[in-house]
Amino acid sequence: SSVFGQGIFELRGEGAEFSKRSDAFHFVWKRMPYQGQIVARLERLSDGPGRPMAGLIIRGSLFDQSRYSMIGVATDGQSGLVSKPTGDAETVVIPGPPIKPPCWLKLVKYGEWVTASVSSDSLKSAKDARWQFVGRMEMDGLNDSYVGMMVTSRHTGDLATARFDHV
Repeated sequence: SSVFGQGIFELRGEGAEFSKRSDAFHFVWKRMPYQGQIVARLERLSDGPGRPMAGLIIRGSLFDQSRYSMIGVATDGQSGLVSKPTGDAETVVIPGPPIKPPCWLKLVKYGEWVTASVSSDSLKSAKDARWQFVGRMEMDGLNDSYVGMMVTSRHTGDLATARFDHV
């Protein structure tokens, strides 16, 4: 589920893991043309047995086997750029720095590339944050896409909650 109020998105979702055949997460999205960016502060992420993860994601479609790139943060502090460059590819992970909420996330799509950055600054403004580059992934042909926020418990049957503000 997802709720929006007073500038805060609260997402709740469950699911196992990202894989070649399926994705298991809750995703709030809007359409994005050829290029653009999404920036948000991950204000809070609930803990759980599967090390829940939340982040920002760009997907080629709303179907399970869609290709995507996402910048994610897990409750254990691991961050990374997680991508599936084609619909039948295995996921590729570029590890990022250790970071925990509250933290800033940024995903930028320009041309055929998606770049990801994070900031541990607890500031209320992204423009003043000191960004750490995590990585970039070539996503050839990802022209008209879906961009938004996601959360997964990474443990089937358990629910994780993420709060995003300053989106």
